[in-house]
Amino acid sequence: MTQVPREGEAPVTQTAGPVASPRIARLIGATSSDSPQMCERAVTAFWDEVDRVGTPLVEPAGDGRCWVTFLWRSGVDDAGLDDPVEPVMVMGGPALWWQMSRNVLAPVPGTDILFRSYLVDDDLRGRYILSPGDPLTDLPAAGTPESVIRAARFRPDPRNRSPLTLTADPADPVAETGHYSTFALPAATPRTWCEPRTGVPAGTLRCERLTSEALHNTRRVWIYRPPAPVAQDPIALVMLDGRDWVEWMPLAATLDNLIADGIVPPITVVLPEALDTATRYRELTANPDFTRFLADELLPWARKRAELPIDPSRMAVHGKSFGGLAAAAAALTRPDLFGTVLSQSGSFWFTGWDGDTAEVLPSMAAGPGRPGAASDVRVSLDIGTLEGEAMLGSHQRMVDALRAGGNSIREHSYHGGHDINCWISELPAALRWWTEPLR
Repeated sequence: MTQVPREGEAPVTQTAGPVASPRIARLIGATSSDSPQMCERAVTAFWDEVDRVGTPLVEPAGDGRCWVTFLWRSGVDDAGLDDPVEPVMVMGGPALWWQMSRNVLAPVPGTDILFRSYLVDDDLRGRYILSPGDPLTDLPAAGTPESVIRAARFRPDPRNRSPLTLTADPADPVAETGHYSTFALPAATPRTWCEPRTGVPAGTLRCERLTSEALHNTRRVWIYRPPAPVAQDPIALVMLDGRDWVEWMPLAATLDNLIADGIVPPITVVLPEALDTATRYRELTANPDFTRFLADELLPWARKRAELPIDPSRMAVHGKSFGGLAAAAAALTRPDLFGTVLSQSGSFWFTGWDGDTAEVLPSMAAGPGRPGAASDVRVSLDIGTLEGEAMLGSHQRMVDALRAGGNSIREHSYHGGHDINCWISELPAALRWWTEPLR
């Protein structure tokens, strides 16, 4: 299997030495005393403060920036772990996974405190782990046994107040449940609609199984039906990677809230799951068989169970990562069915599994072989500023190709990474953009 390319630099300011944020600098000053008692009191007061406010520590730095500091307590956080537990590495948020050696926590001399501070813009949202005893070598390709072994070192931050668990599918042999910690700085995109609210009418979410002749497999498909009456001319969305949205994220509550607040009209959502990692890589990489599945099997099956539109302008397809690639491929080849693409961090860098060097989707978007009606497809493209050179570069090439093809584009960047915790936060704006002309 071709490995996902290593991604390049991203705009994050990282400290060169152990003295970083003002709070850590004051701590180092207080623990430099010749008095062991004063040092002990300073450390105790520091950990008491951390226990009160949670982690990571966030300090305003002025001019729209913040210090973000990650912590580890030696002799406490490593309880039950095998030696050695150092180095301790943080990965996620501003701690870029392709710059591991820069993400090692440094000791405050003479204490049990390890830290790493970053100076970042104050609109960052992040998901991260701590990795004690990390080898600091390149991450194995996702979806391999080696990646499962490496991830066994990863730990959530024990003092973080916003944990996130991404449960593995038991049917996937190379997937492990991930336990993460999250944070959002003061100016991050607010999650106004993304949490359940009391008193808001709830839609229904039903799961069935669909067997595909085109793909030779069977998968679960969820259908969300809105609580409000569906209009005579309905609106519908196909969301790929359906299991992730149903089991990991509060998608149904988000839709309920958006509909209740009048941000979007009632939307029916069809959510096919992606099965295991190997199947996902095979199907969602602009595979024509997967587009045939969507067009010839999924939609006719769903029409028997829910109100779906005939007008393609009222039917959108959504995808994240490889799903964004698959969604764009489906709409550009079947514009008679899908009038809008909602892509979040689409993997447009993909060049195929045969060693070719041409990116599949930008070539398709600008190519002479696409249907003439493909120019009518509206495309929303979200990308995180911390996703790295390969993602950011291919995203821009896709934007350029679509513009050259005459497509209407919404291009949006957020301060964060390749992260479903960011995608759920950014989703309402994309849904609003799509549905605004349909009211």
